[in-house]
Amino acid sequence: MENTRKTALLAGATGLVGSYLLTFLLEDEQYDRVVVLSRQALPHTHTKLSVQIVDFEELPQYSTQIQADDIFICLGITLKKAGSLANAYKVEFTYPHQLAQIAVQNGAKRLLYVSSIGANTTSKNYYLRTKGEIESALSALPFEAVHLLRPSILYGPRKEVRLGEDLAKVLSMAFEPFIPQKYKGIKAKTVAKYLQLAAHSPLEGVHLHESDRIRRIERRRFDALTAQEQTNYKAHL
Repeated sequence: MENTRKTALLAGATGLVGSYLLTFLLEDEQYDRVVVLSRQALPHTHTKLSVQIVDFEELPQYSTQIQADDIFICLGITLKKAGSLANAYKVEFTYPHQLAQIAVQNGAKRLLYVSSIGANTTSKNYYLRTKGEIESALSALPFEAVHLLRPSILYGPRKEVRLGEDLAKVLSMAFEPFIPQKYKGIKAKTVAKYLQLAAHSPLEGVHLHESDRIRRIERRRFDALTAQEQTNYKAHL
């Protein structure tokens, strides 16, 4: 029987999904160690947490630190922040691919990656095409299980302003009753929770998880005291 005390490795812990995921992993009793690869120190302290400061341009140099049972990749960047297509490609393809290659060589069993709705290797959209390419590359690696999540527009408090994305969120909320389930916006916290649950799934092989499927773990209720909707989550997928 597999040891239930596992090690998780997370890249992208400062992002919208990654920040929620880090909290879930640290609270998860199935993990006794959570390794975070980061360019800078994190404002977190926890007995399980090990923050490894790395230069993603030189990932092979950190191969001895890239060891875990479950690998979570939540890396992403806007073209504006990247400054060029070449830099964006590194974050969206090169870094995740190198990280996954090193991890599986070091014995990692499961890979969980946050992609995007519409990812397709033949897309005319550069972002979606790159997401499709990294999905294909990650799927070809010999992990026991690969889970590729394709969320729609993410809802949650970002540290940076994304005008295009913010406009899309406003339109999405305004027309939500008319938008198919697959394309409706989704909470970043829900995506993070789904990643955590998927890592404990006994499924093997490559699995694509579209946004409408990810949202099924939500259990929403209206809290009369706060006059707000509260979201809890299922214990299993």
